[in-house]
Amino acid sequence: MSAGILLSQKMRSPQVEKVILATANSVLIEFTDLNTLNTNSILTFGGIGQIVGEELKFDPTNAAEGIYFVAAKGTASKVIVVASRTEGKLMFDIRNLAVGTCTLEVRKGYGTTSPVVRTGILQDALVLK
Repeated sequence: MSAGILLSQKMRSPQVEKVILATANSVLIEFTDLNTLNTNSILTFGGIGQIVGEELKFDPTNAAEGIYFVAAKGTASKVIVVASRTEGKLMFDIRNLAVGTCTLEVRKGYGTTSPVVRTGILQDALVLK
């Protein structure tokens, strides 16, 4: 193998570029209300919800981590029953929420000695009916 003409020419005058890495965080791609099969819109009280995304698996023993519904006035309700927790999908019970519009968050800790909790937020607002 040889470098080739183009690579040899580029290496005569290399340019240095600083690359800033993104901070690790949960990415919520889609929420599905499995009772109605609506995505990113409606919540059914007592139903099952599913989040699809990346970096979703959180530590249930850390009280600061989990799935949260945040009402428009800012009060957060933590999901108590989580049926499935993987890096790409969460399935959970939809309960203890007030009727109205809310945002969906996944809070996950990063680090081992003193974890920093970061929040991933679904861009679409959800409505509990």
